[in-house]
This record gives sequence, C-alpha cells and structure tokens, in this order.
Amino acid sequence: DEVIDYKQENPADRVRDVDFVFDTMGGDKQGELYQMLKPNGMLVSISTPPDEEQAKQHNARSAYVFMQPTGERLQHIAKAVERGELQPVVDRIFDLDQIKEAHDYGEEGHAKGKIVIRVKGE
Repeated sequence: DEVIDYKQENPADRVRDVDFVFDTMGGDKQGELYQMLKPNGMLVSISTPPDEEQAKQHNARSAYVFMQPTGERLQHIAKAVERGELQPVVDRIFDLDQIKEAHDYGEEGHAKGKIVIRVKGE
C-alpha cells in the first residue's frame, strides 16, 4: 500500500508491528529489520543468513532460504526461458576482463536484475 525508497530512508524507521519481513538485501542493515516485527514475527532472508541470537533478542523467528541449483532445475528453467514463459532480467553485461568492475558493481547491492559475465570463446 505504501512504497518506501530504501535509498532515501530506512524502512525500519517507518514500519512497525508486521508479522513478516522478507529480506532480499541482507548485509549490515539486516539487524534493523527486527524492529519492524510484532512479537513472534518472522524474518526470512534470501541473501544473508539471519543472526539467530538477534532474533531471540527481538522475540522473533528467522529463516534463511537458499535454493540449491541442480542440473534438473536449471534445465527446467532453461526450457521455460526458451518457451518465453520466463524472461530473465539482466541489469548489466560485463566481459570477462571486466570481472573486477562486475564484482564491485554487484557489491554495491543496487542491481535491478542479474549481472552477466560474457566469456568469449577462442
């Protein structure tokens, strides 16, 4: 119902008493997200495993969700892309000799899609 630009302000300063927080950014600011939760609320992260001690201190629950890629799963995704059912979002493409720049860009945490490294064959 309300959009908060995390680049301009901290969501934890405006949001309180929610049952669930879905963390996609992780990092140093993750601990602040517990302030948003009701007692026994839950923080789920897909980027950084939550600190269980912090969760206990805030009377909250936490979980880390990570998908293990398998050949079968990746094949399923590739077929969905080929059929046009799934369209990957690519933020930037870097050549292999730009790997440092690609890594630095990814560490900034503001990519709006995947960062692709192009490996050129001989």
